[in-house]
Amino acid sequence: MKTVLLVEDLKFSRVVISRTIRSVKDCTIIEAENGEQALEALRNNSEINVIISDIMMSSPSGLELLKMVRAGKTAADRDIPFIIISGAITEEVQDALNNLDVSGAISKPATKSSLTEAWTQIEADIQAGGRSIRPETEYDAIQVSHLLEPGAFDVANPLDITDDQNKLMAFLGAVPVLDNLNQRELELLSRQAYTIHYSGGEVVDGEVFGTTRLPLIFKGEAEFLQSSQLPDGKIVEHRVALLEAGNALGTFNFMNLADDYKHPKVRIIRATDVVVLEFDDSDPNSELSRIKVKVESIIGQFLTRRVTYADKALAMTLTQQLAETRIKRTAGGYVIMMFVLLAIYTVGMRIILDIELKGSARTISSVALVLTFLLPFIIMLRSGSIKAVDLGLTFHGARAATVDAVVMSAIFIAVLVGCKFLLVTFVDAFQGQPMFALSKDFARLTPAGGTDWLFYATNIAIYALFVPVQEIIARCGIQSLLVEFLYGSDARRAVIAILVSNFIFAAVHTHLNVGFALATFFGGLFFGWLFHRNRSIVGVSISHIMIGGVALFALGLEEFLK
Repeated sequence: MKTVLLVEDLKFSRVVISRTIRSVKDCTIIEAENGEQALEALRNNSEINVIISDIMMSSPSGLELLKMVRAGKTAADRDIPFIIISGAITEEVQDALNNLDVSGAISKPATKSSLTEAWTQIEADIQAGGRSIRPETEYDAIQVSHLLEPGAFDVANPLDITDDQNKLMAFLGAVPVLDNLNQRELELLSRQAYTIHYSGGEVVDGEVFGTTRLPLIFKGEAEFLQSSQLPDGKIVEHRVALLEAGNALGTFNFMNLADDYKHPKVRIIRATDVVVLEFDDSDPNSELSRIKVKVESIIGQFLTRRVTYADKALAMTLTQQLAETRIKRTAGGYVIMMFVLLAIYTVGMRIILDIELKGSARTISSVALVLTFLLPFIIMLRSGSIKAVDLGLTFHGARAATVDAVVMSAIFIAVLVGCKFLLVTFVDAFQGQPMFALSKDFARLTPAGGTDWLFYATNIAIYALFVPVQEIIARCGIQSLLVEFLYGSDARRAVIAILVSNFIFAAVHTHLNVGFALATFFGGLFFGWLFHRNRSIVGVSISHIMIGGVALFALGLEEFLK
């Protein structure tokens, strides 16, 4: 028996496609709501031998999932049969699917005949020895991300399902609000059905359908919006419900609610095709009127369940908001404390310079001051408001983060060496200086006049031990907390957090000189990006040790920044 992995983000579509698959082939179906769940299912179920997937879903999309399979980046065999069922198969998408050796591409809704044809082709390929698969690198080179950019399907090709009676009846038979109608009643409704196409971003006035038309989403997505006014007078909109395929676009109008009822705004999220059913009949005893009563009854049941769900959703939302408020309050308090400690640290480091501490004494004093930053962070973690793993203070993924850090840091170091080569070769003020030089601040001579390498190695070891503490404060204690504290998109919060945390990171080095502070700021941007990329303190600490160690102890770059 075949085991099929069905990847589809819409529950309605999963129900319809599962029913169609079983009408074609007796098989076991494993369902996944998105690409991530699909990858997990492939890892945990080696018996899967066919994949059927939609295209439009959270990353990885159906296209990206197919590419990963063919490139050998999943647990599935590279030649596993892969069928795409989607309403987003444009000419460009079809070309990409062909290049990725898709087994079949079916436009929604998938009919029994179209799925049978695709399945027959799969079995023919298997009998012929399997589909020929090209090298992994060829699939890796195929670009698909641009085909799925935001707005790419805001204006999709309209699909008039009412032109195909079989497809229309299959759709109506799967719509939940029509579940209590028999075949004859569905056929009666289908005779006067028509299709309306909406582009992404359009706002639909729910009242246009009146009380005699029931619009049902065949393809696409929309949302109910409710407006509210903030204390400052600003009007904001909140999503009340997400409407996907199989949902009614105008349920509230259909139910003959009170005249003063304010209908929620409906906004189209992406290109949407709507099948409109007509119930207009002046005879209250006609069959069409009786069908309308039956539909109103089941819609009433749905609305009742929706109210119950809304109460539960509201409780969950309030709980989540309370948790977020506690996190932001904790993060805000810690960040404010960091600014106070920054002032103390800056004054302390200035005192160290004034009394002319050098070498190990200066290093130990610096470490002691930096530890003052670490204590509030430890106290905050012990309070339990924020978990260490949420701030990147974890060894999870340390191996991958280490490899990434070593590779990226090697590139950064190569750039540093190149910059110094250019300075000592082409800049008059630095010509004649050696490419590699010991740090004067951390070196001393032996009684015999040679370099005290044990002393120098000790300072390097102290530096290497000190860096992780510095990174815990800068990345986990400031950058990660700022991400939690700020509002906005993930990208915006990440950029602001990296900039602000490194401004603070640079400020604690101003006691040395402005040039050194600027160098640490730009170097810190790299460390902040690397930390955001891996979310592991291990990788960024190794990177800091490598880059800082080479810059300070091998290139002597601090002499160029004075």
